Amino acid sequence: MTMDAADLRVWLETEGDERMLRIVPYVQSATALDLQYSLLLTRDGAGGRSLVAQRGELGIVPGEPRPISRLSIGIRRQNERCLVEVTLSGGGETLGSYKFDCPSPEAR
Repeated sequence: MTMDAADLRVWLETEGDERMLRIVPYVQSATALDLQYSLLLTRDGAGGRSLVAQRGELGIVPGEPRPISRLSIGIRRQNERCLVEVTLSGGGETLGSYKFDCPSPEAR
């Protein structure tokens, strides 16, 4: 499979309250695809480091946004670092790798 990463659009949507933040990474493509994904959420702070890792498969319908997963984390505190990494593969090759800072409560 030959695929230009420019054909993939990846983004985060979030919602939450004063305690929890829900993060949903999405992917969209103009081309029908069967993808494998790797998702890693890393959070570093005074209380230590936590990691959430997921892998799976997605079928993409052209032009339709597809949620990759749904993650819930406690609201970030000051001086914490939080990162969401999404890697998409297909046909034995990496099609794109995307990194996003977790939104802070003020950014929602």
